[in-house]
Amino acid sequence: MASLEDFRKNLEKVKAAVPQTEEKILKKTAEQYLGLVINRTPIGEYPNGSGRVGGVLARGWTSKTEEEARSGTGDGKEKIPRYVAETPVEHRGNQATMKLVNPVHYGPYVDFGHRIMRKGRCVGMYNGLHITEKAAKSLDMQKIADDYSEQMFKDVFGK
Repeated sequence: MASLEDFRKNLEKVKAAVPQTEEKILKKTAEQYLGLVINRTPIGEYPNGSGRVGGVLARGWTSKTEEEARSGTGDGKEKIPRYVAETPVEHRGNQATMKLVNPVHYGPYVDFGHRIMRKGRCVGMYNGLHITEKAAKSLDMQKIADDYSEQMFKDVFGK
């Protein structure tokens, strides 16, 4: 009878550990997704002396405000872990979700595609997240889930 009681206790431990493990899986996936998004976000190129700096939209993916994105340098990839750690996870029923939002005001126009003009002529189209969503399928989310689940069971059962 003791082994059945031990089994119940371990089952309760697993049940308690699932939400934390789910959050870890979600956050790791979000980190990888943001890496893909930032890599595919176009960086504006401006002439020297114009006072404009490219990369605002890319930095926006890891910024809380447009002003923060404008004031930074680089592409924002170095801030991915901090940004994801600070982004809340919402739990609804059996689902956990995170909202990854780019606060740069012109982001939706880029996201849904626009003509890129250079010297008065169209040089192509950019469809930001639509392309990235397809590329995200290449993320090995099952491997991430397996790794974190395996660690959860090791923590619970001590093996």
